[in-house]
Amino acid sequence: MAVHFPEVTTFGTLMSFAMALEELAIELCGAQGDPAAGLAKKHKKRLARLEEVRRERLNEVILEPLHGVDAARHLDGLHPSNDESAARLALLERRSADFYLDSARLAGNMLAEIARIFERLAKENQKLSSEVEPLL
Repeated sequence: MAVHFPEVTTFGTLMSFAMALEELAIELCGAQGDPAAGLAKKHKKRLARLEEVRRERLNEVILEPLHGVDAARHLDGLHPSNDESAARLALLERRSADFYLDSARLAGNMLAEIARIFERLAKENQKLSSEVEPLL
């Protein structure tokens, strides 16, 4: 399954990008088999949390334009898409943490609650990265 990463131009596309990161993590965890089943479950919960936040809390700012977002740098090194290695999963955890920290700063100006969620997701990615290490 190919995961689509949108260009980040609004809060709505910022959330779509975040959800795509989680979808890719779920896919890569699945490729690792049973050792990564716990990680996949965590990413599924995170995806559900992002979907809930988007549905319930972003209505008023979903189309608010964002400027200066370089989302592509958070995907650097994650291609080719046919690489399902644990190394790619580890890199994804690190890139996701960076994305969530950058997004928390952006969201902090408009939505403090979204910023806190992104900060929490970044911290979780940093911890999840250490859980991927034994799979390498």
